[in-house]
Amino acid sequence: MELRAVYEALAATPADRPLIIESDGKYVINSLTDWLPVWRRNGWVNSKREPVKNKAAIEAIDRLLLGRDVEWRWVKGHSEHLLNEVCDMRAGEAAAAIRAGKPVDVGPGLRV
Repeated sequence: MELRAVYEALAATPADRPLIIESDGKYVINSLTDWLPVWRRNGWVNSKREPVKNKAAIEAIDRLLLGRDVEWRWVKGHSEHLLNEVCDMRAGEAAAAIRAGKPVDVGPGLRV
């Protein structure tokens, strides 16, 4: 879900606009900043020689990152960081709606 959030943020932001992406997910940040070049070079296998998980999502994000000015910031989860708490709440609401077979509220008047 966090990879999808990064994808959506990049897709919704003009490519010429600098972007700060904060996440409490070290996997997300490390995947896109440190590990991606290594995975590409090694044929999309990880350090355990296993196929990289979430390859399609990471490749899609990688395409959106080309030529972008993105600063990545890790924030500690559940530490009263306002935006992180809001994201966790919204993700929980979306997951509950999906489990209940209901549409997901994505903003004023918008549902998916």
